[in-house]
Amino acid sequence: SSVHGGTYQGYAQAKWVGEMLVWAAAASAGVPVAVHRPGNIAPCGATGEGAMADATVALAWAFAVAGVAPEEDARAQSSSGGGRWQLWWTPADAAARAIATIADRPQGCWEGRALHMDPVDPLPAAALIEEVWSAGGHAMHRHKMSTCAGGFAEWRATLETAVLTPPSDEDSTTTEVTAASSRRHTHHHRHLRAKLESLLMAPSGLEGAMGFCERRIDTTVLRGLLLSSATPAAELPTDEAANRLGWLQASRDVLRVYARAIVVRVVS
Repeated sequence: SSVHGGTYQGYAQAKWVGEMLVWAAAASAGVPVAVHRPGNIAPCGATGEGAMADATVALAWAFAVAGVAPEEDARAQSSSGGGRWQLWWTPADAAARAIATIADRPQGCWEGRALHMDPVDPLPAAALIEEVWSAGGHAMHRHKMSTCAGGFAEWRATLETAVLTPPSDEDSTTTEVTAASSRRHTHHHRHLRAKLESLLMAPSGLEGAMGFCERRIDTTVLRGLLLSSATPAAELPTDEAANRLGWLQASRDVLRVYARAIVVRVVS
């Protein structure tokens, strides 16, 4: 709790309790342990397989169906301070690779450590939405592909109006097409609608899903363990170190894989 600034949610509290049990059991049994603390685990970067009801996937799907996306450099001012909506994701296969790589290091390198895993400079969420549009082809291009460069309130209103609110008879043709598509998709994928509704209803739910409520975590130790032992992290130029560990975050190629999975499993 001292690392993350306190736990105020059942989900976070359960993670904290689980970690404390691991440390206690390790100390009692004399077993060497390292705890990995990933920020957010994304679907597999190679196949796109993963939880399609994940909050970020649900938001990307909703904005893509609505036909809008924030500008890539747009910043939203929310009650938590806001910022740029970025994909703070580590692909599941990358997380597994990191854990396996560190497990192969000498025990003294990782024993008794809590290792944080998070991207350093993640891509904007708009990049994923644009890839969904591209993968969706004609089906997605029927919607007005405007951009939402406004603040957080405008993004929230877009979700509430275009995705969750039934259309009225007075709506424009474009809105009717978008709303009809939204109704069809939410009918077949109730879990996504439920996820969106829960995010909109929960205090700070939408802000949390966009990463505006989280403190960024220091990944220096984990990255140092992942880099070649022949060249300690401290001796590598920052850019070179970042390039060598680029697989730890979702690249444009990985986003294309995710987009195809979303279109196949959610949109179509």
